[in-house]
Amino acid sequence: MRSPDRVISSADRMAPESSRGGHLRPPKSGNAGSAAYADRLLDRWSSSPTTALYVSNPNVATRLAEHQAHCLSSLFASDLGNEHVEIVLRIGATHHRLQMPSQWHLASYAHLVGEHLGLLHEHSNSRKGFFASVNVLMRSVLFDISLTIDAYEMHLLQEIQEQVDRPMVEAPQ
Repeated sequence: MRSPDRVISSADRMAPESSRGGHLRPPKSGNAGSAAYADRLLDRWSSSPTTALYVSNPNVATRLAEHQAHCLSSLFASDLGNEHVEIVLRIGATHHRLQMPSQWHLASYAHLVGEHLGLLHEHSNSRKGFFASVNVLMRSVLFDISLTIDAYEMHLLQEIQEQVDRPMVEAPQ
């Protein structure tokens, strides 16, 4: 089983860049775009019977929208150091604990990429700049996805190990 320390060590070698900054700094709107995207994501989840349960409580939905906006903002501008890796591993652990299928996480990233390609194109000064931005975005998204899936795997293996380590109860005779 990969420990969090091993994942962080691997992440240091795999990180697309030490900082996502440069190419992906949000345009002048700053975090407003992140909040708007988070709102659209929650609307999408609310309209699906399988995900609506997770956002039906208004307090939970508000916290989730704030968290999603922060995550999106960090996707575009954070450093990819140990702190970022630990945050993404915690997100994956939380998703696993809540029994959210990893496919939902992947689908959210697919929507994110789809919604942001036009913005990257609009704010790029050249074709080369656009492709550089898309490259950084895709590498960052795939890096975060790999960390989240590592977290699912680590926690699933931990649960299995805990079950294996439990003493067996003998049936009454």
